[in-house]
Amino acid sequence: MVLLALINTKDRIEDIETIYEDRVIPLKQLKKISDLYAIYIVDCVHKVRSGTFTPEEGVANLDKATSGIQEEWSSYIGTYLVPEEEAIIRELNPLFVASNAAVAEARDLMVDKNFQELESFADSRLYPRIDPVTEKIENLIQLQLKITDRIYIKAEKEFTFSWILLVSLSSITLIYIVLIAAVYSIQLVKGLTTVSSAVKNADFSHPVEVKEDEKKKDELYLLLITFRLFQIKLKEMLDTIMDFSENLVAASEELSRSADHLSSNAQSESASIEEISASVEEISSGMEYVNRNAESQYVLISSFNGEMRELEGMISKVGDAVKNSLEKISDMYLKTDFGKKTMGDLSESMEKIESSSVEMQSITAIIKEISEKVNLLALNAAIEAARAGEHGRGFAVVASEITRLAEQTDSSAMTIEELIKTSNAEIETGRKIVENSVKVYAEVLGGLEHLKVSSNQIVAIMELQQEKKEKIRSGIDQVDTKSEDIRSSVKEQKIAITETANAISNISTTVQSSAANSEEIAGSAISLLQIAKNLQETMNFLKG
Repeated sequence: MVLLALINTKDRIEDIETIYEDRVIPLKQLKKISDLYAIYIVDCVHKVRSGTFTPEEGVANLDKATSGIQEEWSSYIGTYLVPEEEAIIRELNPLFVASNAAVAEARDLMVDKNFQELESFADSRLYPRIDPVTEKIENLIQLQLKITDRIYIKAEKEFTFSWILLVSLSSITLIYIVLIAAVYSIQLVKGLTTVSSAVKNADFSHPVEVKEDEKKKDELYLLLITFRLFQIKLKEMLDTIMDFSENLVAASEELSRSADHLSSNAQSESASIEEISASVEEISSGMEYVNRNAESQYVLISSFNGEMRELEGMISKVGDAVKNSLEKISDMYLKTDFGKKTMGDLSESMEKIESSSVEMQSITAIIKEISEKVNLLALNAAIEAARAGEHGRGFAVVASEITRLAEQTDSSAMTIEELIKTSNAEIETGRKIVENSVKVYAEVLGGLEHLKVSSNQIVAIMELQQEKKEKIRSGIDQVDTKSEDIRSSVKEQKIAITETANAISNISTTVQSSAANSEEIAGSAISLLQIAKNLQETMNFLKG
């Protein structure tokens, strides 16, 4: 889009250079050639005839006119010529030969001071040879003006089309950037808020809802799907641990009741040894079940610990994804800022074009001034012709042609001036459009800056999630430690029950030893029950 604007500006500058170098400068050269023929040749001959100029002054003026005509004509044919110009030039070449011969003949008459022959020469041979030349030069002048009009109209159409295309592309681009940024920001904030709320509240009982969409599987969609699967697996594992914990509490309570019963009947152990033996066997079977549950619980908690480590990795990936989004937003900000600066450069280029138009206006003013002077000179020539009477009749015809040529030149100059004013107005309109584009870019930059701030806030929220994760990690470590304690306690209880069974099998064991063992079992059962309840409370917190 910016390249299109720069190309359009370059084309307009080239059009202005073409008008000035290939049309305005040649117009001045042709005008000077016409003036040399009219003033320095025709007027000089009349002044020598009337005695206003001496023959020597007349010869000097003719030499000056001839040299000036050759110089200006060489410069003119060295410029870029269109086919119409080349056709007129081919017609002019033989006319130049005849006019040069007439000028040379007039010069010889002035050198010989043959005034009588010079008078008849001016009427019969000079005008018929010079008038066709000035007429063709006038045709070239009018052709320059027509070509200038065509170049201007073409440039104006190209300029209007380019600006309409540039404004349309700019509007579409800006609308697309704003919509993409807004949609992406809303989706990102919504998804991360959902994940953040679930992790913050340790809520794994209600998996997040994710709308299935095959066309929009971006990083945020994959993150939500992974987090939902993790919640489901974690909920299943917590349910299993909760079941084991409830069974452990029930077994511990049963063990505690059995230990109490054993302690209360320790005094009559010798009378009911068979009953005690059966109770011990029941306790041993229960402890075996408790031991298996404790081992399973330990394995599940270790697995849970591994899942939490995976959660840590996913949270780290979320943080990396957010940082990547922040970098993309910053890159978009830099590109938009570059677009703003480029539009500023474009505005400066248009100001330069406007300055060039002002210079062309000054050139047009010079042409008008020259036209006015030529018109005044023609008036003076007409007055001189009137004074000369019958001898100035031919000079009056030339003066009339010069007046008509001056009026046409003035009219053409006014037309060019009007066209330049119109071009300046169009350039001013384009400059205002560029300034409005710069303002819109500034607003987009402000929106991107706001989006960047929002992304930074999301990063801050992710850091809070990291802190919550550390707390959860600490709680899991405590659960792991308590699970290890439970396993150790169960093993100790199993050993104690085994020793009790051995003691009961030995009838010689005293009642005091049996009572002591019973009290030890009761204390261990109470401790086991408390540990099981603590584990159950921890599981309730994590389950939500």
